[in-house]
Amino acid sequence: MELVAKRNPGTKSRYSISRFIDARKDGICLINDIKRLKPNIQFIMISQVLSKDMIGKAYECGAEYYINKPINALEIDNVLKKVIEKIKMERAIEQIQKLVKIEDIYPKIIMII
Repeated sequence: MELVAKRNPGTKSRYSISRFIDARKDGICLINDIKRLKPNIQFIMISQVLSKDMIGKAYECGAEYYINKPINALEIDNVLKKVIEKIKMERAIEQIQKLVKIEDIYPKIIMII
């Protein structure tokens, strides 16, 4: 986790692709740790674990998608496209929110009524 914070101080990372092998932690711990540092990051978890409980925990911890091994290139491509589209939509919403504040619109709505 220190590596994430040191390598990317102040950055607005939108997604993470990580090959994580550590005897002390699993992928769900990794998601929890990084989400504390960067809550808006998107995770795609790729695993050979087929346990529905483990998959559920991955989604509860913030995995956007869970892909079972062996991986399929078409599935990876489709999932990445969906994540990229979601990131683009989030950025567009952020830009709109910066441009338009509800306090600016609210008096105009009252006048129309």
